Order: sequence, then structure tokens, then C-alpha cells
Amino acid sequence: MDKLILAVGTTSELKLSFLKEVLNEIGVSYELIPTKANSNVPDQPITEQHTLTGSMNRAKEAVNKTPQAEAGLGIEVGYQKEKNKKYEMFCYSTIAEKNGNVISCCCQEPLTLHTTS
Repeated sequence: MDKLILAVGTTSELKLSFLKEVLNEIGVSYELIPTKANSNVPDQPITEQHTLTGSMNRAKEAVNKTPQAEAGLGIEVGYQKEKNKKYEMFCYSTIAEKNGNVISCCCQEPLTLHTTS
């Protein structure tokens, strides 16, 4: 298999280490190019739509800024308060290809906030 050249719309060592772990686990040969990419949403997205939009913006900017990359990857984590007053956390990942194809997926988890007194 050829090596996947992927522009990643982050310079976060934590996100990059998780991504490397996943790619190694599934046996993908890769070259990651960390790329400073703007989400164009608040630093801490507080709606699902902001989280998705941030992920898409990072992926598109990363692939556009990196000529040698086959695709760009954007990862955005956010949360929103539900009607039942609980928080739901989202992690959107988006892949943007050079040809304009964009695909996103979401992992979400209801959060229970614990407080101590």
C-alpha cells in the first residue's frame, strides 16, 4: 500500500498522538503534516453545529495549504447543553479531499457533571 499523505488541521500534540495511534492500529502507512488551520468558530464550540463547522473548516484549510497532501483532516471537540440541562460532548472529524469531496463523522457522549462540595 502507498503511504497516505495527510494534512492535519492542528498542531496539537495530543490530537496528533491519538491520530497516530489509530493509524498504526489499523495498519495504515502514513505521513502526517501538522498544519495550523483556523476553525472560524469560538475556541470552545458550544453547539453541535459550531463543532461540525470547525471540523470542516480545519480540514479544508489544511488540504488547501498543503500541496503535497492527498487530503486534509479536521478534528473539533465541542459541547452543548441539552433541554434536560445535561451536557452532550461532540467530536467531529472531517476529511476534505483535493477534488472537493468532504465527509464528516461524529462521536458524541452525554456528560454527567460531578461536583464536590
